[in-house]
Amino acid sequence: MRKVKMYVLCLLVVAIVLQISAEETEKELLEPARLGEANYQISIHFLQDSLSELTPDQRRELILKLSDKRNKGEISLLETYTMIRLLYMEGLFDDEAKITEVLTHRLDSILTKDQKNLDAVFVLVKLKRWEGDDSGVMSLLNDSALWEKFYSPLWLELADLYFEYREYERAGEAVDLVLKDEPENTEALIMKTNISSTKILTNLLNEELWVFKEELAKYPPEERLKITFAQIETTIDRVDFSPIHQAIELNPERFEFHFFVGAVQEFIVYMHYLMLIGSYEQESQLPELKETQSPLLKEIKSYLDTAIKQRPSGDVDAFMAMAMYYLVLSDFDRAKEFAQQAVEARPDIDEPYDALVTIINFQWLLFEDDRDAGIRESCKVLEEKRENKKLQFIDRLMLIHPLIQEKNYEEALSELGKIENDFPEKKIPSLLFRGGLLLRMGKVDEGLTTLNEIIKSEPNNVDVHYNLGLAYFVKGQLDIALEHLKQASQLNPQDEEVIELINKVEASR
Repeated sequence: MRKVKMYVLCLLVVAIVLQISAEETEKELLEPARLGEANYQISIHFLQDSLSELTPDQRRELILKLSDKRNKGEISLLETYTMIRLLYMEGLFDDEAKITEVLTHRLDSILTKDQKNLDAVFVLVKLKRWEGDDSGVMSLLNDSALWEKFYSPLWLELADLYFEYREYERAGEAVDLVLKDEPENTEALIMKTNISSTKILTNLLNEELWVFKEELAKYPPEERLKITFAQIETTIDRVDFSPIHQAIELNPERFEFHFFVGAVQEFIVYMHYLMLIGSYEQESQLPELKETQSPLLKEIKSYLDTAIKQRPSGDVDAFMAMAMYYLVLSDFDRAKEFAQQAVEARPDIDEPYDALVTIINFQWLLFEDDRDAGIRESCKVLEEKRENKKLQFIDRLMLIHPLIQEKNYEEALSELGKIENDFPEKKIPSLLFRGGLLLRMGKVDEGLTTLNEIIKSEPNNVDVHYNLGLAYFVKGQLDIALEHLKQASQLNPQDEEVIELINKVEASR
C-alpha cells in the first residue's frame, strides 16, 4: 500500500442558481440572477494539531488546567494562545476576546523591549493568522532581522503561509531549510510530502484533467474506466512519499492512524475527480462502480474499515472518508449515513455538517436535478447545526434560500442585512448575494449599483459579469450587456447559462 499525503481538500462547489424560465417577461428574465456560490466541501485534515482532535470533554478539562495556570501567573505565551482557541471552540466568545486582549498587550510589551524575541514573534504570528491577518503575518515573517538566529517553528509557519497561497516552490524551500538543520523534524517531513503531493494534485485538477478528458474521448466507452484507473496509478506514482515514511518511522503512534485514513482519501480524491470529469458518458452520470470492480476499490475499502476500527475518540476523519468512498460509488444513502455518524461524533465542529451538506447537494443537483429539494434537506441539517454551534457565513446564506423559493424577497433581504452585520469581513460575497436578490425583486437600478461596486475589486468574477449582463439586457443596453457576458464567457467558456444569455442578447439586436 502506498503511503500518501496527509492533508487533502476535496472541493464540491454547489452553485445556487435557479433555472431560466422559458417565457421572456422582465420578471422571468431576472429570475436566474445569481446569488453566488456556497462552497461546501468535504475537508479531511489528516494532520490536525492536537487541539483539533480533542473531544469537548477533553477541551473543557484542558481549559480548566490552563485557567488554573493563568490564575497562578504560570501560563506561557503559547499556552495563552492555546486557551484562546479552546475558548473559541467551546463558543465562549466573550472570554476568548478578553484573553486575546490580554495576550496582545503582553506581546506588545515583550516586543517593545526586544523585537527579536522569537518565542513572542512566533505566538504573535499564530495569533495574527488566527485572526485572519495574513498580510500582517507575511510582512512580519519577511523581516530579515528575525532570521539572524535559526528558529524552525517560524520557518514552518512561513512554509504553511506560502502553502495557503499556493506558492508551493517557496513553501518547499522553507521546509527544506528546516530539514537541513533538523533532519528528523517530523512536522517538516509531513509538510514536505503534503506540499509535493498537493502541487501535483492542483496541477492535475487545473490542467491535466482537461487534457485527459479530451484524450479519453478518443476511446470506446467500454475502455474508458480501465484507462482512468491506469491514469490514477500513474498520477499517484509521481508523488515522493519517502519523507512521510520517515515521519511515521520516527513517531508511529502520532502518525500511523492518520496515514491509514489519509492514504485512502488520497485515492478517493483522484478517483472522484478523474471519474467525475473523465469517465462518465452523460453530464449527469458517473460510471456505475462496484466495490469488487478493481483491486484499487478493494484496497480502499479494506483500509477504511481498518481506520474506523482504530478510530480514536473524537476523530471523525474515518467517517468522512467512508462517506466520500460511498459518494464515489453514488451510494448516497450510505454516504449520508457515515457523514451523519461524523456529525453525531463531533457536533461541535463544522466539517461533519459541511460533508453532509456536500453529499446532499451533490445528490440533488447533479443526479436528481432538483435544487429545491437539495436546499430543503440541507437546511434541515443546518438547523440541527444551529442547536450545537455557531453557524458559518455560508450556512446563514443557505438558510435564506427557503424564503427565496417562496419569493418572500423582503424577508430574505432583511435576513441578509443581519448576516452582513455579523460578517462584515464577507463584504464581496454579501454584495453579490444582495445584487442578485435585488435583480430578482425587479429592482434593477439598485442591483446595478451594488454589482458595479463589486466589479471594481472583483473584475474576474463570472457571476458578477453574468448578473451585470442580465441587468443591462433587461434595460435594453445590449452592447454593455454583451461586453459583460463575453467577459464571463472568457473566464468560464463552459458556462452554458452565459452562452444561452449571449445568444438571447444577440438575437435581440
